[in-house]
Amino acid sequence: MNKKIMLTVFYTVLAAGIFAGGTKDKTETVHVKKQGEVIIVNLSPPVYSMLQTFPGLKDSVAGVNPRTFLTSNPKVLAAVNPNAKNLNSSFLNNDFSVNAESLAALEPTIILYYGEFEKKGLDNLSIPMVNMQINDMDSESLTQKWEKMIADIFKTDNGNKMEKQWKKTNEILSATLKDGKNIRGLFIFSTVGGKIMVSGNKSYGGNFLRKAGIENVAELDGFAEGAGQVEVSMEQINEWNPDIIFINSIRIGKNNTSAKMILENTDTRNWSFIKAVKDKKVFDIPQGTFSWGMPCADSPLMPLWMLTKIAPEKYSEFEFKKKIKTYYKEVYDTELEDAVIDEMLSPAK
Repeated sequence: MNKKIMLTVFYTVLAAGIFAGGTKDKTETVHVKKQGEVIIVNLSPPVYSMLQTFPGLKDSVAGVNPRTFLTSNPKVLAAVNPNAKNLNSSFLNNDFSVNAESLAALEPTIILYYGEFEKKGLDNLSIPMVNMQINDMDSESLTQKWEKMIADIFKTDNGNKMEKQWKKTNEILSATLKDGKNIRGLFIFSTVGGKIMVSGNKSYGGNFLRKAGIENVAELDGFAEGAGQVEVSMEQINEWNPDIIFINSIRIGKNNTSAKMILENTDTRNWSFIKAVKDKKVFDIPQGTFSWGMPCADSPLMPLWMLTKIAPEKYSEFEFKKKIKTYYKEVYDTELEDAVIDEMLSPAK
């Protein structure tokens, strides 16, 4: 830890369903008054990426959910914070349940968690905790809310980085998407265990597609309503016949399907009849400080990356790589090497 700040929290958090949806809103008030060094245990991987945008909090994180490493690019994470490899995650068991005694041994001054399921096993700890779960399916407004929430909790300023970056992203999108073609896309949220889960109504995947000017073929009335993600069959995907497919290929679980498997027809299912496959428009979603398929501190980059796939003649990968370099400097104060950027954008193997 190299940053000592006053930790004074009097915060009211609105918690609600976010990935799964359907839960009732619940208000939780957290009172924390502690002076001295801040020691954070963070159970929510996307929130870790947000913490890395705060210079005074980067090295205040002592423990994280091991999924932080599974849902990010290790070289990017190391570039942003060389100390990331030393973070403790031993307080979580193989099933990701919390070992309260191991967590307490880290002597955290505050615990950040995401939803009641992450809080299980922590009820007997007398450590201040804040629920980072917010009922907002728009990555743009959610990342800004997370930033403000973190700034309020730790009484620190981050210069409204998310608001500024989203403004820049929206300016590029607005200038580029004029008179665009009607492109129909499918966002595959996961393929863990052989199940194809796609992003339907009120989902982050659908939100990213809309921002990039892409019609979500799975955004139908009543389809995945209130759930965000839903399992679908190959028959349904064939019927939709999307022009482009994005796959959230996070390294969790078994039997994940990559874009390469679909394009080379080595998956267990036959995708060859779909227009996106015929046109070689199937892409693995990149990972930076977190997977770009879900809200995180890299989210303003996601619709711009999509833009390079649907309109490379208007917004090229060369331009986008320059954008990434500038973005990481402005948001994380990190100089990303070209080789790291290339790896970030490379397809899953």
